[in-house]
Amino acid sequence: MTSFARSQSECNKLLFEISANLYTHPWNYAQFFELMANLLALITYDLYVKHERYFHTLFYLTIKLAGFQIGAEVHTQQGRTDAALEAKDKVIIFEFKLNQSSQAAIDQIMQKKYYELYQKSNKPIYLVGINFNGGERSIDGWEVKEL
Repeated sequence: MTSFARSQSECNKLLFEISANLYTHPWNYAQFFELMANLLALITYDLYVKHERYFHTLFYLTIKLAGFQIGAEVHTQQGRTDAALEAKDKVIIFEFKLNQSSQAAIDQIMQKKYYELYQKSNKPIYLVGINFNGGERSIDGWEVKEL
């Protein structure tokens, strides 16, 4: 029971720090990914499912629990982005890959022009490509491009 309490406390602290990070302007995305990696590390190996949607769900739920409205599978004219967060001072478009590359995720965002839906907002738009390593159960690559 002690390890659960320690993990629960650590989890709450990480959620608070993720929330605070998402409010920063300009966005400190390097810190964001460090926090997300620390949160994912709290999950024991036998609970992992080696599917992109598993990581997608964890990511989505984490941002929701941090207090943000985040859209999942946001439909655009060219397709669907995995997730999009429209904060008061920024838009963050997320594309997830499993055992591929963060560059492949960025390429998909650019090719399908997922950002066009948010261009009239006059907010900075961050395009975020994330690759999850199914074998290591972690984020093994991320890339951010600001428009």
